[in-house]
Amino acid sequence: MKVAILTWATNTNNYGSILQAYALQSFLEDNKYENELLDYYPRVGDYQWPSSLGLYRKKVLKKIKRKFATKKTKDNSWKEELNRCCQSFVDKKLNVSKKYNGLEEIKEANNDYDAFICGSDQIWSMQRVINPVYYLTWVDEGKGKIAYAPSIPSGKFNDKKEKALIDNTKGFIDISIREEKAAKEIGYLLNRDIISALDPTLLVEDDFWVEKTKTHNNSKYILCYFLGQNSKYRQCVQETKDKTGYKVKVVPFNEESFDINGEIKYGVGPEEFIDLVRNAEIVLTDSYHGTIFSIIFEKKFVLFKRFIDGEKKDENDRIYDLAEKLKIEEHISDASDFSYEKNKNPDYRVVKDYLRKERDKSRRFLLNSLKRCERDEQ
Repeated sequence: MKVAILTWATNTNNYGSILQAYALQSFLEDNKYENELLDYYPRVGDYQWPSSLGLYRKKVLKKIKRKFATKKTKDNSWKEELNRCCQSFVDKKLNVSKKYNGLEEIKEANNDYDAFICGSDQIWSMQRVINPVYYLTWVDEGKGKIAYAPSIPSGKFNDKKEKALIDNTKGFIDISIREEKAAKEIGYLLNRDIISALDPTLLVEDDFWVEKTKTHNNSKYILCYFLGQNSKYRQCVQETKDKTGYKVKVVPFNEESFDINGEIKYGVGPEEFIDLVRNAEIVLTDSYHGTIFSIIFEKKFVLFKRFIDGEKKDENDRIYDLAEKLKIEEHISDASDFSYEKNKNPDYRVVKDYLRKERDKSRRFLLNSLKRCERDEQ
């Protein structure tokens, strides 16, 4: 049985998106499932919401914002290098299909695969857009369809989003959601059993990632990786530096990264990123996957809330869910009330025990779902 994976991995510079796809693909390979990542590029007509006019308006506004944004660096060569590093990892490490432009082309994948997995990451988030392609609505009847741990914020299902979920999730053999609370809400909405499953980066053993790291640096440093734009992060970093005496290394993701008083690390791809996490003494981040790799390598870390609780674009559900599952709630911080003195080392004996239980549950779900696909195929 040949399996296709549809997620965000082939056109992004987000380390977490790429590494979760890599982990899922590796897990399938280890379990003898031939698989490929679908190299899908959305077209405006693919989206269910917003309208084509709304999407064009969003693109124009983004271009205007980029044009008039104050540039804190001399040029954007760092971002171009980041894109190259991420694409290089994808080219070398991921097994990727031919390119599919839009809905009509991706339908051709039905000729080449027996089962389809959508997820993980935020392909179902519905915060900004709804694209039915990521719900596998185009897959032929009779083909196995599995949703593996797409992330969805809970408590934000208006009538439009509820209808989209009901309409777009028909025909799935099994559905899992990354967040426990959302899994229960959607299970009630769809009137079916839905479980909460781990992000694929945690589906594989910790040793999988240890073996992928290369460098070993004995110097003590604070690693900073921030996706959000919060001026208070700088104060938190400086306080940590002052208290510890460690130097600071910054992996840039946006222009605000260059405001942090530390060594900017250029040319960091996914492999280099996990190297930097493994060798860090402390990790300060607002990244979900930055936190996951801190846990994998048993680091002292602080997970900053990137969003304000309750705001329209709030995506904090996923960090609360991860924290509750692995008992790391005390390591979530709001930058406005950060105190280094409150930051303690996690008890990794406890954390890893909970992780093993969640990992076993997630593996059982996925492997049992794939076996059901095989039986249906026969």
